[in-house]
Amino acid sequence: MFSKIRRAFRRGTGLLWLSISLPSAMLAQTPILTFDTLTIGNAGQVSFTAFLADRGASSAVAGEPVAGEQRYLYRTDDNRFVISVNPDTISSAPRYKAFTFEVKVRNSAPSDAAWHVYEVRADPIGKFPDVLANVGFRLRVGKSESAGFIRLPIHSAVFDADLVRKNVDLEPLQVKVSDPHGPEIVLQNVLENLDIHITKVEVKSGCHDCWDEVIASPVDILARPSAKVNLLLNTRPKPLGALLSTAFLLKKETPQDVLFVTLGYNVDQGGMPKEKQINVPIRFTPSIWQLAMAVIVGGIVGAILKCLLNNDAGKITWKLLGQAVLLALVAESLAVMAASFDSKVIILNFDMDPRQAVPALTLAFVITGGPTVTKWALRTIQEIWTDAATNHAAEPGVE
Repeated sequence: MFSKIRRAFRRGTGLLWLSISLPSAMLAQTPILTFDTLTIGNAGQVSFTAFLADRGASSAVAGEPVAGEQRYLYRTDDNRFVISVNPDTISSAPRYKAFTFEVKVRNSAPSDAAWHVYEVRADPIGKFPDVLANVGFRLRVGKSESAGFIRLPIHSAVFDADLVRKNVDLEPLQVKVSDPHGPEIVLQNVLENLDIHITKVEVKSGCHDCWDEVIASPVDILARPSAKVNLLLNTRPKPLGALLSTAFLLKKETPQDVLFVTLGYNVDQGGMPKEKQINVPIRFTPSIWQLAMAVIVGGIVGAILKCLLNNDAGKITWKLLGQAVLLALVAESLAVMAASFDSKVIILNFDMDPRQAVPALTLAFVITGGPTVTKWALRTIQEIWTDAATNHAAEPGVE
């Protein structure tokens, strides 16, 4: 009886040893995947942590990658392992300022076709442009180790100079009030080898009477590496409102409005969602017909006022008014040409932009009115300023 118990005990012990040692032996055949820390320039560093994917009892899956993934296959330097890294599996983790991707590894021997699947988390540190980089990896089985490189998009969570507005140091953007499409700005993707997807364009203005709001629709504008892209802003000027609301902002270097443009975008192949605001200074430009109308009105008023101030009301004739209009149009053409070459146009002691309606009207008024009207206008302006200063000084509490 004791011999039977002894044999049963030995049999149970053997089975227990087999159940413990067999998974250990199987586990020993699963490669341990690690990645080298990647240094980018002087400011960036990325560390990687690999975990076996949770796929139930085993991390191994059967079958070869699909045809589109063949170009993402790499081999270790000793040709012992094949590794597959598909950039389409890269996804951002904004909460942790990290990104993750999937890696598949198998033995290069034809008899071992099982792929071991890993989830890898990349943690970038520092401010650097997103880039395609060679990342070193190591596979260890027991005491043997194999090494190699993969080509991987590396993303930064804090770099914001990847999408910039070109010509940002130039004068305010000239917007025609009659333009049915609205303003357009030029952006550039400064990354060398990664696309950028613009997915959101939101526009706000400080002048609510100047713009018609256009309902924003979903966008996906592709900016190729190192390439420029024209971005149409989803707003249109109100012709009359824009001209009247900004009529007395006369200097050509002074913006008449500022558009606050918020862009939402991400770098291709798993880049983190980003937002940036671009301020676009605006100057409204009247249409040629609006400008011509302002010149005609100013020319006629100046000619009539000249006759009245000189007590020559009887000289007001259609011929005189026609000559005044012609003179005003010629003067306006010369002034616009001069302004286009960055020359100053001084009207009534003010530096004005003759391409705007009020300065064009004032120029025509002064040209056809001559010295008589010019002196009268300057004297009137001086009296208005003096009265305003006197009233301001007389207010209680003003010293």
